[in-house]
Amino acid sequence: MRLPGFIGMAALGILLLSEPATADCWRLPSGQIVTTHANSTPPIAGAQRVQCPAPGTGGVPPEQARKPQPTGDPCQPYYKKGYCTDYIAQKLGNRPPGDPKTWPVNRDLTKIRQGVAVVFAGVTASGHVAYVERLDRDHQGRPTGLHITEMNFSRESNPTAPPSCLVTKNFGVVTSRTVSLYNSGITGFWPQ
Repeated sequence: MRLPGFIGMAALGILLLSEPATADCWRLPSGQIVTTHANSTPPIAGAQRVQCPAPGTGGVPPEQARKPQPTGDPCQPYYKKGYCTDYIAQKLGNRPPGDPKTWPVNRDLTKIRQGVAVVFAGVTASGHVAYVERLDRDHQGRPTGLHITEMNFSRESNPTAPPSCLVTKNFGVVTSRTVSLYNSGITGFWPQ
């Protein structure tokens, strides 16, 4: 038995709804998809008829909706190419996993020495780390300042990288500076 508006598939026990076309969709030369009334002529020269996007797809045509969409970590292209942690791995041969703020550090700054990584809090949400090249000491031999080298330290971000990746204009660039041991946000050093 055939019902109006349905195609009967009695052999499979399935009914499929068939609806008359109510609109035509066109891809303009610019790539934009536009909708016109059913059985209409192209809206402009060069427009090509395409399958209309399904409802709820945000207007993405079916041929594009099937394409794999980019997934995963947008920062992946930057890993091991110039972060502060990459520099420490180069200088020391390895580093703890994760962001510097989670590293196991020695918090007794009186025991800091040349050739270690110092961890800073408050520079970014992930923390920051630099390599100690040399120490300054007071007249009693206590450390007071550090001469450090580092990568990816700048207040200016890289405008071509996603902001969440924390890539600065000094990404992959070794810079140096001198900092106070006690007034610069240093939380500890590694290796302990």
